[in-house]
Amino acid sequence: MKLLIVSVFLFGNFSLASIPKKHVVKRDSLSEIAFDQRAPLKIRWRALMAMTEEQGVSSQSFLKKALRSQEWFMRDAGLLAMERVNKNEALKWARKLIQDPALVVRTRSAKVLKRHANLKDHKMLWTELNHKRNFRNGQSLWVRRHIVDALARISEKDEAFKFVLLLDDKDKRVNTSAVLALEQIIGKRLGIQTEPLNHK
Repeated sequence: MKLLIVSVFLFGNFSLASIPKKHVVKRDSLSEIAFDQRAPLKIRWRALMAMTEEQGVSSQSFLKKALRSQEWFMRDAGLLAMERVNKNEALKWARKLIQDPALVVRTRSAKVLKRHANLKDHKMLWTELNHKRNFRNGQSLWVRRHIVDALARISEKDEAFKFVLLLDDKDKRVNTSAVLALEQIIGKRLGIQTEPLNHK
């Protein structure tokens, strides 16, 4: 019965005939599915999220295993899920994974920091903003604008000049985030026209 419920969640309309046997036989655990490297990425992602939904805060040891995974999408999913069950623990991991080799994971970390960073993260975020890992072939990567957003959360008025300097950054996304940061810090609209931000 447990296998039936899991299969319905993972595969939609349940049909044994429609599910490859390698994903059904002896699969009675969401944990097994999530860490089964033979299973499709989409199925593993859903299994991890379902495990988090089912166990709540008790899923943290499971999520830490995902966060230590050699696979970037497991680290990404682990951080997303950890934020849902324990924001403080997610913040600790975001501080580590902001230096992750995978851009997607660094971006996820920056978004967590954007929501939960504190003064302890100040120096680290400014360092990461201009680190070479956040450029590719001399081009700024989208994670940098999320780092600017995180800095806006924890910066004081006397640091406004740092964001003014970012208005000259070659990345228009960083320019836009810098304007929003300045408006947040000084508490008023600046009337500077900026490029719209997408959701990356």
